[in-house]
Amino acid sequence: MFTVPSVATNNISSLAPEPNKSGLTDAQLQTAFDKFGVEFQAWFISTHLAELQSTTASGNIGSAPISGVAGTTIYAQLVAIKGVIDSMVLGVIPLGTIGVGQLSFDVATQVELDAINTALNFLIGTKVDQAYGNATRTRLYMGV
Repeated sequence: MFTVPSVATNNISSLAPEPNKSGLTDAQLQTAFDKFGVEFQAWFISTHLAELQSTTASGNIGSAPISGVAGTTIYAQLVAIKGVIDSMVLGVIPLGTIGVGQLSFDVATQVELDAINTALNFLIGTKVDQAYGNATRTRLYMGV
């Protein structure tokens, strides 16, 4: 978890209503306006720069949900995405990434499969299975 800032944020509101009438010079007024930015920058660099540069920073930074990607931190989501990529490189298709639309085929393909099925049944006693276009498998036909 990140550290909460400890820098004063009321530099201007703590001044008198009319600073120039209370003896504040123009330079002092400008310094009061710049004080928060200067102090916050110094605090942020000294506090968070090391945290953000650490090898575990991405594990501490939350991330909005991404549909189909596990994890609630940047690190966890990157690990999940890498896993999907690694699986694809190895030729593994992640579950849920292919639906019926990707598996459908046209009528001509079905006619060709039917012709092959008929020929194989007649010629060598095998049967070609078609499981909604997933893959064509050949199995020994037991004469039924």
